[in-house]
Amino acid sequence: MERDIRQYLTEAKERQDSGALQSAYRLLENVAVVGTSGRTPRIARELYVVCAEAALQLGCLEISTACLKMYFEGNPPDNQFLCRAYLCRGQLKSPPATGSVGDFEEAVLCFLKAIEISKHEPRYFFLAFNASVLYLQTVRPLLQPGRCRHLVPSLRQMSRGRR
Repeated sequence: MERDIRQYLTEAKERQDSGALQSAYRLLENVAVVGTSGRTPRIARELYVVCAEAALQLGCLEISTACLKMYFEGNPPDNQFLCRAYLCRGQLKSPPATGSVGDFEEAVLCFLKAIEISKHEPRYFFLAFNASVLYLQTVRPLLQPGRCRHLVPSLRQMSRGRR
């Protein structure tokens, strides 16, 4: 089953095929349902994150949100997939440019969590860089007179995390 999921996800990414993505999601959903009935599914937890990322790229926000929910329910370890899950969640929570300061805070917290996890392991430093890029893209609408003062705490944390 894991091989089938990986094949569907590869097809979804390479061909921008939302049908393949939905097939992969259905299989992941079935594994999650079987897992709650007492049997432990034999599937790599990272597939939930890979599916969420593919869904985000294809604009299937509901699938992305559901995959992240299933991933976080499993109490994931601090590794690159947890960072990637936080980056994906931050992008999902990023408000439009007209959003309020409070709307931006949820997304910013996700990016800061990803940096916090990635800064302890040199092989994950690229994720800290990715998080900082996504952070700047997200908060760009706040970089104007009168609104930028709301960014001082998170910018401070961002610069500390990048050291």
